[in-house]
Amino acid sequence: MNIFSRLQDNDLLKYLDEQEYRLVAAIAKEVRYKKNTVFHLATESNLYVIKQGKVAFFMYNHENLPVFFDNVGANETIWESAFFIQKSENIHFHSMEDTQLLVYNKKDLENIYAKEPIIHLKTQAALNDSLCEKHIRLTQKLLGT
Repeated sequence: MNIFSRLQDNDLLKYLDEQEYRLVAAIAKEVRYKKNTVFHLATESNLYVIKQGKVAFFMYNHENLPVFFDNVGANETIWESAFFIQKSENIHFHSMEDTQLLVYNKKDLENIYAKEPIIHLKTQAALNDSLCEKHIRLTQKLLGT
């Protein structure tokens, strides 16, 4: 349950008002990947939101075959994928179409949070929502429902 109302499309910033949104959006960097690119993300130091495109995340099993966990699309956060395995360097990302990511550096976010604690609460609530949604999708996938 959440006490905030959705105000923005971006899942990470969805509870921020216009002024808060502009403050956090200003620190975002953009990264682009062509369709069918496999890449890694620095989930220890950044948060990621898909601005445009679709990304699948996977790891290799003991037979060196890819095991796909989930895929995410426009406006969804993708940093939580590291939650499914202890070592994030083992997680690979695959751009299923031309993709543009917004990258939010955690240190830059922490600087904003220190000045505006309500932004921290709102982004944490958004991340909690996102993680729960992904757990439900993964569970449904594993159970075949």
